[in-house]
Amino acid sequence: GYCEHYASAFAVMMRMAGIPSRVVTGYQGGWYSEIGNYLLVRQSDAHAWTEAWLPGKGWTRVDPTAAVSPLRVERGSRDALSTPRSLLDFDWVRTLSNGVDLVEQRWNDWVIGFGAQSQARMFSRFGLEYMSPVVLMSLLSGVLGIAALVMAPWLCRLIGQVDKNPVALAWRVFLRRLKKAGYQPQPSNGAMELATAAAVYLPASTEEIYHIAVLYNRHRYAVEPPPQGELESAVKCFRPKKYRQVNVI
Repeated sequence: GYCEHYASAFAVMMRMAGIPSRVVTGYQGGWYSEIGNYLLVRQSDAHAWTEAWLPGKGWTRVDPTAAVSPLRVERGSRDALSTPRSLLDFDWVRTLSNGVDLVEQRWNDWVIGFGAQSQARMFSRFGLEYMSPVVLMSLLSGVLGIAALVMAPWLCRLIGQVDKNPVALAWRVFLRRLKKAGYQPQPSNGAMELATAAAVYLPASTEEIYHIAVLYNRHRYAVEPPPQGELESAVKCFRPKKYRQVNVI
């Protein structure tokens, strides 16, 4: 950019005057992340200046761009220019890009760079400077155990609510009676598929089996399900006789 152009021209002028000089490139400016506690420097923060060898002082920085754009030297290119430096040089784009960089930095620190030393000092903020793998695993197991105990009542209550569902309870009673009668229901079968298979084994109870399966489907999927007690009553009356295979000679 213009920084390197002016620095090169100034270095040539000093060499013509017999003063040793050189062009130095680097970065000026950047964005400091208070959350991540690091300075983010991008290519747009690149800068070039001149250094001259002065007797008694050595290499001394001389920045010719200060005469062209003093704000560029004092505050960096982003604050010095009143217009965007590129098509995407807007505040909201920079904020989004800075946020993405912070996420990447956290990923590098806590996932990619999370080695044995980081694991051993994971609880250093709590006064535990170093822990062996055995102590660390014991501590994590204890934390998981406490979390499981805290969540256990909630899980039991949730499972209990499922078990107390009248439709589910009636259907499980129906399945148990099918097993008792000699037919083994398959978990993958839907209600009507199960009824079709069960009717083959229990032909005398075909009408009752299909009636219960239809009621169950209506309770599960119909916009207006039948009365709650209708399925329970049908299952309660379902008393199939045990299937006996008769060999025909």
